[in-house]
Amino acid sequence: MPSVFGLPLAMASLFTRGCILIQSAGTRAGAVATGLGVLFLLWALLNAIALLAFRAGTHTPGPVVSPAMSAR
Repeated sequence: MPSVFGLPLAMASLFTRGCILIQSAGTRAGAVATGLGVLFLLWALLNAIALLAFRAGTHTPGPVVSPAMSAR
């Protein structure tokens, strides 16, 4: 069952990577933590908007290519 453990493992590894990044930043740890927090909030907002659009059924397929009419 790799699909059951895939998402939690990815989330844990990203969290650990963020912690390592903050620790290695030294004197700029506050700025790095703020930057990671802003990225997380933007990611959460994007996911919320995508979820709302998916539930509302407002997904459009994009531009539709129609065959050109030829003169005979």
